[in-house]
Amino acid sequence: MRNGFGVKNMELSKTTRQNCENVKLLGNILKKVTIRIDFYRKGIYFAGDTQKRNIYKITVSRQGTNSPFKWTNERFGSDIYEYITFKFGDSIANTENNTKPDQYDILCAMKSDGLIQAQNFNEFCDELGYSNDSIKAKKLYKKVCIQRDKILKLFTIEELEAFPD
Repeated sequence: MRNGFGVKNMELSKTTRQNCENVKLLGNILKKVTIRIDFYRKGIYFAGDTQKRNIYKITVSRQGTNSPFKWTNERFGSDIYEYITFKFGDSIANTENNTKPDQYDILCAMKSDGLIQAQNFNEFCDELGYSNDSIKAKKLYKKVCIQRDKILKLFTIEELEAFPD
């Protein structure tokens, strides 16, 4: 992996502040969150892509979660961290301008994926305009459910609602 960068104990960026309804709540949530962004590769990411885009591996960790998937960091004391990883396909514009995704991009993506409301595949197709006869839509639905479950390991629905739009 190349070009790794991360933000620890994040302060809200200007863009995040401007697009967030509850700045105080989000600021408190992010005090215990670290996001690491590593360049993964350039390629086709979404099923309908016709252009290559930068794809990143995102690692999000949170100190002090009460998840059953927690571990103790011996090196830094008894702080408990939960973490998830996922791939993030950046915008074509960011790829062309050689701009890396920022806090706002990642938080918006996690909110969108974490708050998907579909209870089943048919609802998913109805909400997003896919055919429930599509194999591609079924694969996408499974990926979205996995991503949602990962995000909900770190954040509650109420916390995700505080993320920027």
